[in-house]
Amino acid sequence: MKQVLRTLLLAALVLALPGTALAQDRGASERFNEKARVAYDRGSFPEALELFVKAYETFPDTRYLFNAGKACTRLKDFPSALHYYGRFLALSPEDRGAKKLRQEMGSLERGLKRRGLVPLTVVSSPEGALVTLDGKLNPHLRLTPVRFWVKPGEHALRLELDGYQPLEQRVDAKKAQTLELTLSQKQRKATVAVSCKASGQVCQVAVDGGKAEAVPAEGKKLKLAGGRHVLAFEAKGHVGQSKELMLKSGQQELLEVTLHRAAAVIKATPPTAGVKIKQQEPPKALDVVQKVPLTPKGEEAKNLTSHTRTSPYRTWSYVTMGLGAAAVVTGVALYSVGSVRMNNAQDDYRAGDLRYTTYRDRFTSGRDLANGGLWTTGAGLVVGVTGVVLYHFFPATETVLGFSPTPDGAVLGIMRSW
Repeated sequence: MKQVLRTLLLAALVLALPGTALAQDRGASERFNEKARVAYDRGSFPEALELFVKAYETFPDTRYLFNAGKACTRLKDFPSALHYYGRFLALSPEDRGAKKLRQEMGSLERGLKRRGLVPLTVVSSPEGALVTLDGKLNPHLRLTPVRFWVKPGEHALRLELDGYQPLEQRVDAKKAQTLELTLSQKQRKATVAVSCKASGQVCQVAVDGGKAEAVPAEGKKLKLAGGRHVLAFEAKGHVGQSKELMLKSGQQELLEVTLHRAAAVIKATPPTAGVKIKQQEPPKALDVVQKVPLTPKGEEAKNLTSHTRTSPYRTWSYVTMGLGAAAVVTGVALYSVGSVRMNNAQDDYRAGDLRYTTYRDRFTSGRDLANGGLWTTGAGLVVGVTGVVLYHFFPATETVLGFSPTPDGAVLGIMRSW
């Protein structure tokens, strides 16, 4: 019984997840993204690009990078489009549209080469340095690592990063090449005081993908160079978090992190396409009649009739479990259809086949269908568990005993037992 209750609680938790409130910064970024889409649909691509970039800076959702690349493509700023597409694929390599996007990037690169341009990639240590090319700052290609497309010949680069000496470099761009430049630190490192809570578990922090170190209960001070850093926190049985910091030389920063326990997720596997699921019918009620001779105290033998049949509670349990299974299968099917509808809408929109309003309607209908499938699956689980309870806590059969009439026609009695 405890296992049944635990299963119901976990199912309720999974169903409650879609209704969790979004963080405030996520809501602000969505508002920027919505305004950008409206501007994009009416052809105001510069405004749309600015709002897409602002949405990503507010909350780092990779969709905003893809949208920014689309806006750059419409503006024919192909180097910036390749930059945003590349960042999107680096963060979402398994996206459904990744293959098609890589093909589009290849087409853009071939077009730039036909115009006589060559790629110049600039990488700095540490990353996040501000780059100017030939005295000009590109608002989209400005922080390392970055790739420019330039005309063959000599070009001047300047890298700046707070806390480091400016670095100037002249390069002769004759063919595709990558420059790896190291900046010299000029001031003291920044200090980051971190504290982490994880329900009594020991937290660990890794800086820029390095070795993880334990964070004591009283906290830990990290000495980091100025620039961009990523701190990844984790603890056993908890959901990890990553924090991105842009530090200045000598800066003192306080970072407090709270990790939450990982929630168990119950995954419903949709039925294989083309395979019909045949619902098992409950067994028919037993109908066994047995006659037993009875000779009570020397009287003439009477016939005792024993009638055994399936308990009605057992029959109800089979019916309830069958209804629950049917509801689960229906819910999984609805969820699958809704998910496919959402994915198709996203693919068509990214391919430029849909306007935003049409995409929004199709995506919303698919989402509603998927949510309905989740609720139907949850209801089916509850009904199915009810059938299991009936099956285990009530008897399988009942017996009806009847004595035959006496010679004078009187009935001795009828008795029913489980």
